[in-house]
Amino acid sequence: MKNVFILLLSVLLLNSCSNTKKKQLTIQEAIDVNAKAFINIPEINALSIGVYKKGKIYISHFGELEPGKDNTPNDSTFYEIASTTKTFTGTLLAQAIKDNKITLEDDIQTYLGESYDNLIYNNRKVKIKDVVTHSAGLPRSLPDDSEIWQSTSFDSLPYKLDSFGKDYTKENFLTDLNKLTLDKTPGEQVAYGNTGPQLIAHILEKVYGESYESLLKKYILSKAGMTQTKLELTVEEEKRLAKGFNDRGWLMPKTVDRLWSASGGLKSTLPDLMKYMQFQFDGNNEAVKIAHQIIEYENGRNFESGYFWHITKDEDEGTYYSVHGGAFGTQNYFMVFPEHNTGMVIVTNNSSRETPQRMIKLINGILEHIRDL
Repeated sequence: MKNVFILLLSVLLLNSCSNTKKKQLTIQEAIDVNAKAFINIPEINALSIGVYKKGKIYISHFGELEPGKDNTPNDSTFYEIASTTKTFTGTLLAQAIKDNKITLEDDIQTYLGESYDNLIYNNRKVKIKDVVTHSAGLPRSLPDDSEIWQSTSFDSLPYKLDSFGKDYTKENFLTDLNKLTLDKTPGEQVAYGNTGPQLIAHILEKVYGESYESLLKKYILSKAGMTQTKLELTVEEEKRLAKGFNDRGWLMPKTVDRLWSASGGLKSTLPDLMKYMQFQFDGNNEAVKIAHQIIEYENGRNFESGYFWHITKDEDEGTYYSVHGGAFGTQNYFMVFPEHNTGMVIVTNNSSRETPQRMIKLINGILEHIRDL
């Protein structure tokens, strides 16, 4: 009997310890604890976090935008959101599909106004769905910067890319598109890039007879109430744009897009990004619903891709949507977890090879505590 009592007491103590270790944090506590660990990384300067949970918004800012200046980011701070811009372009494409102006199966030559016979390989033409899933076989970027990526050191790369193609125009883009030689069958392999979203923006302008910027304002920004998300900032707004740094503390150049800016040209504040998050949970918006659908290919093949969203099916998180945006000196993650009625936006003005993994660790640390609240 004595042994049984000791065994029961041990179990109770273990359970007590276990419960202590798994103390449930509030959403704000979960943000603060994980943000502190992230901001203590020597290369990290500033961090902004937005959490959406069951209709409520939590926004927090940490660190300093410039080392030693004690200038913590705030709700007015603009960040470059880089490739998160692509999801805006994807949503506009979804809107065009809803409006019966485009279909995923359309040959892109239909919208280019002249013969682009070069955009075919193995008797397979490039379709809209190939472009939006990054499987069209297009180069990573136009103008083609592949040689710079291959021949330039990582530290020098941002400066070389910044000065590359400064006089490149939309007309140059379409001319180069007409000169491409595909070397793989469209729809077979994924190769992530910026050319596709720019091409989609051009096609959207043709089918609607409006500028890409006008379409953004009409179908997304105005509907979501986003007044602080812009392709171009005024002189005064530029003063609020976060400076970006690499892991050596070097000031990085800002992104300049002289084409449609559909791949990574948007600048936004955390409150506006959280409005965009709320937009993702709008069950009455058909374009959003379409944008979240996995694009299927023949024989059920898919690339875990929606309309420039990466779509993941996970045992714990369910089906969720994510996008990573990385500029020369800033990185962000935008993640939507519908089955948990949860969303997160993480932005830092530091960019290095390790930053994405560190941000994922931060996101998982917060999720662990708020997933089931």
